[in-house]
Amino acid sequence: MKIDSYGSGGKKVAVIGGTHGDEPMTSEAVENFYDDLTVEYSESELNGEAKFIIANERAIEKGVRFTEADLNRSYPGDADSSKYEVSLAARIVEELADYDAILSIHSTKSAPPEFAITSHMDKPVNRKSALHLPVSYFVDTGSLREDTMDANLDNTVTIEAGYQGSKETKDFAYESIRRFLAGHGVLADENVEATETEVIKAVKEIGKEHGEPHVYYNNFDTVPNGEVIAEDNGIKHVARKGENIPILISEEGYEDIFGLVGYRTGFLEPS
Repeated sequence: MKIDSYGSGGKKVAVIGGTHGDEPMTSEAVENFYDDLTVEYSESELNGEAKFIIANERAIEKGVRFTEADLNRSYPGDADSSKYEVSLAARIVEELADYDAILSIHSTKSAPPEFAITSHMDKPVNRKSALHLPVSYFVDTGSLREDTMDANLDNTVTIEAGYQGSKETKDFAYESIRRFLAGHGVLADENVEATETEVIKAVKEIGKEHGEPHVYYNNFDTVPNGEVIAEDNGIKHVARKGENIPILISEEGYEDIFGLVGYRTGFLEPS
């Protein structure tokens, strides 16, 4: 794990990339932003402290998603575990335990648009993060999973910044970091307006059967009731009330699931 910090006093915010080794644009965006920040600002010009973490250096070096366990399915971790990512998760939790706001950056094999995710929509700090990010959708995963970073560090917002390996993803992640720091006041001279963001409640994962997968709708489409969202090996996943908005849907993104489904709940409005 590589850690760089800049600034002191005031609000403490953190940005983490490189959770998965097959998402190199996330770590490059974090490193590039940190390098530019130290050139453009003196530490005394920041209104707080910003910490920048490249999480899974071992997986990045090998060019694999993980080495022994999926890091974002290993929280809260175990410092005594023999599995690298499980012990790494515990180190990350300890490192960020007293931070006010955290942004975790990912990329995906799923289709655009980019969006934000949290397991703790009730936290005002997370709503503030989402309103200042360049996204139109904010996904509430609630208690859907308990082993992710944002489920265990409850002031964390995750962004899916675009396709793995694309320059556009790196640029989007870089801009997201800037807006995150500015929105929380750490970049006090940067004026970033909060924008309306639609909230989608994710309710379940939809599984694959290891046949030939097919996806028929784009992410965040409203799928008519009774229509097939995706199918695999003869198993059809049909839209119904409360389960008709695809999220992170992809034919190849995950081994065991197509992605998530949920429903629209309304909008976050800038205050």
